[in-house]
Amino acid sequence: MKLPKNQNPARVSKTTNATPSIVAPNPVLTQFDQLIADVLAGTLQRSKFRSWEMDILLDIFACGFSKPRILKRYKEAVHRQIGLGAAVPMRPSEFLALKGRRWINERAASKGSLAASVPTRDGTG
Repeated sequence: MKLPKNQNPARVSKTTNATPSIVAPNPVLTQFDQLIADVLAGTLQRSKFRSWEMDILLDIFACGFSKPRILKRYKEAVHRQIGLGAAVPMRPSEFLALKGRRWINERAASKGSLAASVPTRDGTG
């Protein structure tokens, strides 16, 4: 199967008659990518947002995401999440909570004594 020069082979799926069909992009992911690109560029010029977009924008500013690399990591995490079937992207605060828990667990694994001092959800050590 020969593809046009500008065709991404990862976005082509084979059908039974060996005709390539383009896999439709997820519209939520497309909107999310545009939102993050606008935030990174500092160019939020539209006046209409979906409710989940407003939640994300408010959360970005509430969390103080000041470094582009954190937003890029958040974007990658949302791509994984949507790829697993989520309907809307997680909020940045959820991402930070997950990253914090993972960091604590990694530290606890490397230092066995730290695991006992990290409180659990019920408040016990």
